Amino acid sequence: MRAFIKYICLVLCLACCTTFYAQKQTDLNISYQCEEKPLIKILYDLAIENDLNFYFRPEELPTFKLSGDFQDQQVYIVIQHFLNGTKLKVLPYQDDGILIIHADKLNKTEIAEIVQSWDEGDLNYPLNNEPLYLEINKVDPKNISNIATVQL
Repeated sequence: MRAFIKYICLVLCLACCTTFYAQKQTDLNISYQCEEKPLIKILYDLAIENDLNFYFRPEELPTFKLSGDFQDQQVYIVIQHFLNGTKLKVLPYQDDGILIIHADKLNKTEIAEIVQSWDEGDLNYPLNNEPLYLEINKVDPKNISNIATVQL
């Protein structure tokens, strides 16, 4: 009977230790390379390629284009590199999420609102990945009224 109790205690200890030392998403090592991409597209790529969950307000992200080349680096370091010079902070959210939040808005209420908005689908990546089709027809040079310009 004592051996059984010791066995149960050992199993419980191992289970607790495994849970305690579970790897957070910010600790994952990734490789990523990009050239002249906006941060929103970088986060989207990282989320898809590495099964990551980001929580942020898209309108707070910088819109300038970024470049980087990372080999076997922690996600936290990669994202922090792209956020240098901004007031945005990268934080782990529970065990399965990565929060990007403005330093001035770092409070429980704001965090809860951001996460809830993503979970309920109110916030998402403002990207349209649908292909754009363009039909080109031969233009009659005698009838220039049929000529149109296309802006993309």
